[in-house]
Amino acid sequence: MRIIEVIKDFLKIFIMIKGKRNTNYHKRVKKFSQNINQIAEKNIISKILKKQNVNRILDFGCNDGLLNKYLNNNINYWGVDNNKKIKKELKLYSKNIRIIKKKIPFKNNFFDCVVLSHVIAHIENPYKLIRNLEKKLKIRGIFIIVSPNKSYKFFYSFFNLFNNYNPDTTIYKYYSSLEIKNKFLKDYEILDTLNYSIKNGKINSSLINSRFLIVLKKIK
Repeated sequence: MRIIEVIKDFLKIFIMIKGKRNTNYHKRVKKFSQNINQIAEKNIISKILKKQNVNRILDFGCNDGLLNKYLNNNINYWGVDNNKKIKKELKLYSKNIRIIKKKIPFKNNFFDCVVLSHVIAHIENPYKLIRNLEKKLKIRGIFIIVSPNKSYKFFYSFFNLFNNYNPDTTIYKYYSSLEIKNKFLKDYEILDTLNYSIKNGKINSSLINSRFLIVLKKIK
């Protein structure tokens, strides 16, 4: 059974395969959100936001809103998530977190920045989501997208057949930073791209990296 899931995980590099959630999904997300590697990544995002001098940000798929803890005080944070099970954690890190079903409850052209951190790979229709989010983004506002790197998945999938790797079954598809730009945000300008891995809370970069972060500016 595990081998089948590993093979399906490999195929998600090329095609979209519907993900599935299990009863422990909320616990897994919470554990993932607050581990030292994710905290290191949140600090990267915080530094980018400071450099871009943004005021209002929307953290889509925010989980418990932990990102807000690492932002400068002059940044106004809003988070949304569709996971009803995180209600107990709401307002722990921000009062501006909402649970949504489909509609994104904000005015158009309201935000300076939209953050999608470890979200897009889990979305069945990412094109529709991004079109809805960019309506909320001001002209010259920025998108920050973080996701697993498909190149890393390609090379390491062969090893995963023989080790104890259990893939994340909630993922629909793996992407590269250029695929994100060319498929979903053609009219945006790339401001920065980072390819990196994290181990024991430390950011490092090598020939093949497990994650990417891309920063894009809305130009029209």
